[in-house]
Amino acid sequence: MNDPDWARVLKYFYEEQEKVSYLHRLGESQDIVEETGLEPHEIETLLNDMEDIGLLDTTYPSISGEKYLTMIEFSLSKKGFDVAHDREMNKNQTRTNVGIGLLTVFLVIGSLLQGYSAYLTHDGFFDRLLLTIIVVIGLVVGLSVISLMMGYDVNQFWSSK
Repeated sequence: MNDPDWARVLKYFYEEQEKVSYLHRLGESQDIVEETGLEPHEIETLLNDMEDIGLLDTTYPSISGEKYLTMIEFSLSKKGFDVAHDREMNKNQTRTNVGIGLLTVFLVIGSLLQGYSAYLTHDGFFDRLLLTIIVVIGLVVGLSVISLMMGYDVNQFWSSK
């Protein structure tokens, strides 16, 4: 994931729609620690910073009318929701745009293949080899488009080989 730390925390609030509360210190077993992969002290700092800029709202839950200032509860603010929503929409739009671009390339390759097959008889070795190469390229591009549309990072797949 290439998102900055604050974006991972914001995404947690946006997707989980939960409040995060802690007494004195954030525990290692809390969901936000597991979901973001960050250390509890990093999350605490981020939560305070995000509250300062208005992405999170803070409340101090009370029991029997007494206010415990050591207990703090964070929730997504309206501004935080808008920022997280815009980030998600931008990611989806980018994925769609890349998919459409790759699909266009795939259609161009298909058109080239159709034109190639219309003009050649495919009798020679070179013709068959060229046709095979075009088909393989078309399949790779097509599978890449399908992967992108399903939300997989194709670059990560190719770079891990």
